[in-house]
Amino acid sequence: MEHTKSQPMAWGVIIFFLVVFWPLGLFFLFRRLSSDRCAVLKNARMVSTVSYVLLGISVIYIILAFTSGFGYLTPAVLTGGGGFLLNGISRRMKVTGERYKKYIVLVVNHSQTSIDAIASAMGVPRNVAMADLQEMIKRGYFKGAYIDKANREIHIARPSTQPQQETQAIMPEKRIVNCQSCGADNIVVGRFGECEYCGSLLQ
Repeated sequence: MEHTKSQPMAWGVIIFFLVVFWPLGLFFLFRRLSSDRCAVLKNARMVSTVSYVLLGISVIYIILAFTSGFGYLTPAVLTGGGGFLLNGISRRMKVTGERYKKYIVLVVNHSQTSIDAIASAMGVPRNVAMADLQEMIKRGYFKGAYIDKANREIHIARPSTQPQQETQAIMPEKRIVNCQSCGADNIVVGRFGECEYCGSLLQ
């Protein structure tokens, strides 16, 4: 029996719930972040924008509280709290996204496999680099990869750059495309493709 992979909730729906009822929207946001490799890399600015929208709504409620009654203080606190919380999440997403991009460039583009060398290039202790890479493997950034703790190396499966001889005449030309989301170099056949490491559209 085949199991179909459920589609992640659309960002428009998540944003709607973040603005209308942010606790539920926050739940949907965390679900999307845990299942979507692109989310951390691409959507920090969007989450930051939503946080400022909530903070703006909170300011409006505060003004209404002082002009029309203190009953508006409760929604002011709730929306303001949600705004501050989302703002913190967006900052962490941005920092994590930038860190992941550096790891991807080192491992994929520069073919660096030594954990010690990667840690040195990242400016972090070896155990931190190893934990980060393990988390990225868990999230699906490096498919088929694993950490060799004994030799302190990351082993990553790389796509073949050699076209099959019998189909070379009819196969579209292969080209290397740099992913604008994560920075990885990908081999793309045809006009469009999907980043092997973060899932973003390539063209």
